[in-house]
Amino acid sequence: MKQWYQRRVRGTRRPDEIAIKFLLPDVVVGALLSKKAAALKRIRDQTGHYKDFVLKLSAKGQFYPGTKDERMVALAGPPQLIHRACCLLQDQIIDDPYLVLDESGTNDAGPRQGQMKLIVSDRAASKIIGSRGSVVKDISRHFNIVIAITQSKDIIVPDERLVTIIGPSRNVFDSLEPIIYQIAQQDTHVETDFEYYEQYNKPKPTEVVEEKSSEEPPSESQETVTENSTSDGSKVAPEEVMDAEKETECVDEKEAEEKSQKEEETKADDEETKVEEEETKAEEKEGNTVKEDITDSAKSEVNDDVTETVKNKENEANEDKEEKKDDKGETEKKKLEKQAAKKDGRWVWQTDSLGKPLWVWVDSKKDPPYANRTRGW
Repeated sequence: MKQWYQRRVRGTRRPDEIAIKFLLPDVVVGALLSKKAAALKRIRDQTGHYKDFVLKLSAKGQFYPGTKDERMVALAGPPQLIHRACCLLQDQIIDDPYLVLDESGTNDAGPRQGQMKLIVSDRAASKIIGSRGSVVKDISRHFNIVIAITQSKDIIVPDERLVTIIGPSRNVFDSLEPIIYQIAQQDTHVETDFEYYEQYNKPKPTEVVEEKSSEEPPSESQETVTENSTSDGSKVAPEEVMDAEKETECVDEKEAEEKSQKEEETKADDEETKVEEEETKAEEKEGNTVKEDITDSAKSEVNDDVTETVKNKENEANEDKEEKKDDKGETEKKKLEKQAAKKDGRWVWQTDSLGKPLWVWVDSKKDPPYANRTRGW
């Protein structure tokens, strides 16, 4: 590692300060702040001899955009202190007992303890990649790790990229020094504040498109027809207009007479219907007295039938609940058996048939399929 690093450093000079953000799982933050933040104070004590060193933790529920539970730790200061702070924070992830799911082989990307996540500027990421990926390939091969950098099409926060170093802890710690050196070879770094991330965490409002009707309402000029003119626009003689007015008056008189006749007929019909309604009401009163005696016996029979049906339904519901409980118990047992089977193993850092290193979960009863392997993180 020293030979590789000296070969790169020879003839160059580092800037005084750099700034990055370290991603820390929300589960680990509880251990970091427990016992009056003893772990956080220890990290500050080991890096606090430089008065301008910055170490800030994001607020509760303030995660990096695009992640579900990754809190941010802003670091700013000399490169050697940044390296030390990253290693101490990564130790908190490795020693955390609550990352059980990652340890039991349920994470496809490998254990979270075997990943270090850093937020760097876009220019710093280009320095880590190098021309045509030469730098990142050299670091990965030399330290037997994998470096994953967010592609430009997947960037959420402008001018920031996520760098994930994947591999055993010793290899990750060794590779961190040349990576920080590449970050220090340029002057643009990420900000140490967290407020500007709120605009990227908010859900985008759905755009409502109003559908306009193609049919426009007719204008007043189209609806109205002027006097002495037809709808076609041709003019009409005044004599014809007078005859038309007389005809309309006659029609109006006839319509009024017909309306009066209809009103009289409706009044007579209403009177007849009222008389019929009174007669039917009297008949109903007489019939109700007879029906009451019959309905009492019928109601008692109906109530008995209803109680029986309700009891049957309750018994069926209880049976269904018991069956569901049994099914849930069986599914939970199966899950526990699977988890127990997964926990009976270990994560192994190994190379596949193409020579690419990766994390693989191996049961304790089986051996890794490849010869080149490193146990644990």
